[in-house]
Amino acid sequence: MTSISNKKDGSKIHPDVSSSSGLSHSPKIAFSHWDQRYSQEAWSEIPDPELVNLAKDLEPGRALDLGCGTGRNTLWLAKKRWLVTGIDSSYVGLSQAMTRARSLNLNIELIHHDLAEYDPPTRQFDLVVVSNLHFAEPMRTRLFEIAKSALKTGAYIYFLGRHKDSIGHKGPSDPRVLFSATELRDKLIEFEIVSIFKAERNSKSGRPPSTNVIGWAKRED
Repeated sequence: MTSISNKKDGSKIHPDVSSSSGLSHSPKIAFSHWDQRYSQEAWSEIPDPELVNLAKDLEPGRALDLGCGTGRNTLWLAKKRWLVTGIDSSYVGLSQAMTRARSLNLNIELIHHDLAEYDPPTRQFDLVVVSNLHFAEPMRTRLFEIAKSALKTGAYIYFLGRHKDSIGHKGPSDPRVLFSATELRDKLIEFEIVSIFKAERNSKSGRPPSTNVIGWAKRED
């Protein structure tokens, strides 16, 4: 069964928050910019092709999708028999992910939580996905701390961010939230880096393709 819960600390469901739909959420998280965008725009259901390619040969285990949004990567992993937990601050995005999961008869866990205050279960996951989360410091560094804490020894982090070459294209333009390959390598310094590479995404609007930077790395200790 697919469920959405509000978790204050990563283990306990908030006892007094529920809704008639059977979902629960955090009363501390206001209706956000992302709630509005997910309500007004159609979002892709296609998983990151780089994630598909990199994770396709891994033995399915437990996966954590940070900032999962409407669940495109979460649901692909679930289809591949991963036990997936998705976390996001947008209740609208999570609700859309849950609706799709139910229609596909997939079992996933979705948590409504502010990532800045999220402490994951330690050393419990075989894969952590961090895709298209555009944060400046200090939250930028915090994402990698969360990922390392969550991963088992020998488990993988998949990271996709917008490359600095994409300034001026559709998407974030603040250089503080963009990455060069060198900056991503610095963030992955506590991991065993398997690969870092750039990949272009074509725009449906006819604009020049955007450029992403992808990191694939393992927790060593």
